[in-house]
Amino acid sequence: MPKNGLVHLPYSAGPCSYCRALVVDDVNRMPRDARIAFLGIPYDEGTIYRPGSRFGPRSIREASIVYGSSPRGFGGFYDVEVGRVLLTEALMVDVGDVRLIPAQSDLSSDSITATVGDLIDRGLFVVSAGGDHSVSFPIIRAHADRRQINVVQFDTHLDFTDEVSGARNTQGSPMRRASELEGVDKITQIGMRGLLNSPVSHMSAIAAGNTVVTTRELRSIGAEQTVRMVPPGDCYVTIDIDVFDPSVAPGTGTPEPGGLAYDEMKTLLAALAGRRDIQIRGFDLVEVNPLFDHNGITALLASRVILDFLGLISADEEGPLRSM
Repeated sequence: MPKNGLVHLPYSAGPCSYCRALVVDDVNRMPRDARIAFLGIPYDEGTIYRPGSRFGPRSIREASIVYGSSPRGFGGFYDVEVGRVLLTEALMVDVGDVRLIPAQSDLSSDSITATVGDLIDRGLFVVSAGGDHSVSFPIIRAHADRRQINVVQFDTHLDFTDEVSGARNTQGSPMRRASELEGVDKITQIGMRGLLNSPVSHMSAIAAGNTVVTTRELRSIGAEQTVRMVPPGDCYVTIDIDVFDPSVAPGTGTPEPGGLAYDEMKTLLAALAGRRDIQIRGFDLVEVNPLFDHNGITALLASRVILDFLGLISADEEGPLRSM
């Protein structure tokens, strides 16, 4: 915590890293006690509708500065509703952005997989910020190359389209591609709603063995019962910001009315993090598009959800942030 009352004010000088976390430009000089790596993936070439999510990581970092006031960088936070100081034990670093190759989607995808894989191999819990949802497939591939995992997807859309005009790695297909990986066991898709999910994708997801929970079903059975549908074991979580209602998250490429409120999402994440038989190995938050945001409220929501989820995961003293 800050000494002598000295703080970095949100508008003052200093690096614009996630929550003012320590910036690590060279992973070969990673601090030995680092446990969490925040990684930006400024890629939106898989976008089908409105581009601009390549600017998402930068906007999330900028919004998050309000939560990092220590002159030594991020030093944890006190959640008054939980009554605990969280994330003081697990050092978080900001490792910058994945190196991407414009107009070369396969090379960019390989770069994402290699970057995430290297961080995993260094014993880090990787939190990735997109970028459009197509970036989740190469991230999941990095995890699935190392262990069998289940995937939990919080989203409005199934993202289970096989191809769009011949393209097989758009924002509409990351879960379809993930289901084809040998290292991925079960996919649980939570929050589906709206008019942009085709019956073909829905039937394909069910046929692949996915569990699909619509927003209406979620509200009917509640968060605890919904999360019980996730099988035990190692788990990767992907969060599309459009799972939230546009009233709280307008800054996204394909918004749909009727989405979740912040409190609903936090309850879901708490239920998932609280499962003793699930080990969360990493997560991403994607599809923040500041070109359509209003007063930065979507970026602020995204930065808070990331921080909340990290805090919920770290609250378990035997969890992955302490054991890696």
